[in-house]
Amino acid sequence: MAFWRNINPTGAIGDFITVFKQAGSNRWRFAALSAAMTVGIFSIMSGESWRKMRPLPEVTYINSWPEDRTEAETRAFIEANQKRKEQREELQRQYDEEGRKLWKTLGRASGMDVEQIEAKARADEAAAKAKVQANAAKSVGPETDAAPPPHPRPPPPPPPPRRRAKVLPLPPEADRRWLDAAARLALRGRPLARPNPAVGALIVSPGGRVVGRGWTMAGGRPHAEAVALEAAGAASHGATLYVSLEPCAHQSQRGPACADLVAASGLARVVVGCGDPDPRTAGSGIARIRQAGIAVEQIDSPACTASLEGYLTRAHRGRPHVTLKLALSLDGCIAMASGESQWITGAEARAHGHLLRAGIDAILVGGGTLRSDQPRLDVRLPGLESRSPERWVLTRGEAPQGWQALPSPAALGQAMPQAQYLLVEGGAGAAAAFLAADCVDRLAIYRAPIIIGGGQPGVADIGLATLPEAHGRWALSDSRQLGKDRLEVYERLPCSPE
Repeated sequence: MAFWRNINPTGAIGDFITVFKQAGSNRWRFAALSAAMTVGIFSIMSGESWRKMRPLPEVTYINSWPEDRTEAETRAFIEANQKRKEQREELQRQYDEEGRKLWKTLGRASGMDVEQIEAKARADEAAAKAKVQANAAKSVGPETDAAPPPHPRPPPPPPPPRRRAKVLPLPPEADRRWLDAAARLALRGRPLARPNPAVGALIVSPGGRVVGRGWTMAGGRPHAEAVALEAAGAASHGATLYVSLEPCAHQSQRGPACADLVAASGLARVVVGCGDPDPRTAGSGIARIRQAGIAVEQIDSPACTASLEGYLTRAHRGRPHVTLKLALSLDGCIAMASGESQWITGAEARAHGHLLRAGIDAILVGGGTLRSDQPRLDVRLPGLESRSPERWVLTRGEAPQGWQALPSPAALGQAMPQAQYLLVEGGAGAAAAFLAADCVDRLAIYRAPIIIGGGQPGVADIGLATLPEAHGRWALSDSRQLGKDRLEVYERLPCSPE
């Protein structure tokens, strides 16, 4: 390469042109021309002329500039970028001009008519451009004429009538599992949904995916179905709605009937876990949905019925659902003979009792318990303090401030018109009064592994005349260990026709 650096390109080309002219045959002329071109190219690449040339400046485009720059920095960058672009174009033009001069020099040396070749190239370029313009003008027509209207196309055929997606019914056990899930979801609205029932709703796609869910909001509105449909949106088309209670069919100033919302939702199927005993809806909600072409199936779900026990008890018995809670020793005592009762059970059992309080509307104790223990009867679980129930006392006298008085269990329906769940926490006299009036639906007995002996009994006399009268009234529904204590839950059995 050092050899080529010492060659003067102008002088080398001139020497080979002289050899070319003196050559006697075309073969030697071709050899001289090739040598001249080779020397010229290598001279430009390696000699003084190439070193005088500057490289083309780089141009950075704006989309590669970082986004965290200020407006002033961005403006300065754009101006500098435009300047580099102009320099690049100018250098490119100079390089092209030098290349053209070199081509002309070598062409003239070889005896070619360079001017004629350039003229022919310019003529060909002009002819090609004119041809393109002529074709474009031919496709549009004369400039004075408007473009011909497009060929009329026939209107598209009307869309076929929309058909509801065919959903194959799931096995009964699958439907029951979804209803169980809707029943558990309903517990989130208890007891804040009063005076309305706490309902749960799930919208499941044909592929088995939950696309919407909801439960009755605080104060009773919006209903679970409306919440679930809003969450599902367009995904509700062709899906299945699982709802713990029959959608309401009555009109209200607080919102539309859920049966109408479901009928207009595009659902393919609705599965109901419990019929609504409200005469404004009973059967009407299901009928209205079926009129819209949606398949409706009602499956008796024990889980849904249990989640609505407060609402159903008030509808059938005219009073709230009552749970009697007792914390007892193994020998059935709720306190020492002196009245000391803190604490019969351990921390785990007491926390579970507070969880019961968080799910009910009202809590009640007897007058003797209020006077001796001064109970707070609130919820002391983190995050659930706001769900503390209303406090009631069983007394014919006046209730202290912050309490309400219930004269007798028979007055439950009138005294608590909106309550759906009542928890009776004792003492022995209040427990006996509710049992004797047959107003207890569930027993929750927390039994501690201790024996007091001679203590205060958990239940006073309930007026039974014979022992057989005590049998056939309760059935064990749940039993679990809570720390060192044992919880036993008993459900009331329906009365025998005998």
